[in-house]
Amino acid sequence: MPDNFIFENRNPAALEENIQSQQKRSFAEWQKLGKDRNSIVTDPLFIDPENLDFRFRSTRVARKIGFTPFDYSKAGVYGDPEWINLAKLDPALIEEFNKAIAKNKWTGE
Repeated sequence: MPDNFIFENRNPAALEENIQSQQKRSFAEWQKLGKDRNSIVTDPLFIDPENLDFRFRSTRVARKIGFTPFDYSKAGVYGDPEWINLAKLDPALIEEFNKAIAKNKWTGE
């Protein structure tokens, strides 16, 4: 899993504890083993992740891992209808997501 943000927005201090409990080592030690070499533990500067607004306040951090922001409303599953059905979400979750998108008025910037 290279080139990722590792981020915990509710309790950042708990993130390192979680990594240590799962991996039995610090994140720096994990990286020395060749894992997540290009990943960073940081706040990616999302506008409001609690309300599903994952646009960036600034792309400064995203560019550190080579991430290029995109219009996620154009992403999705394509192909065979059976395959598409496997990816369908619970309608209540879709409704909650759509409300968040409408509230934040995605501009495609």
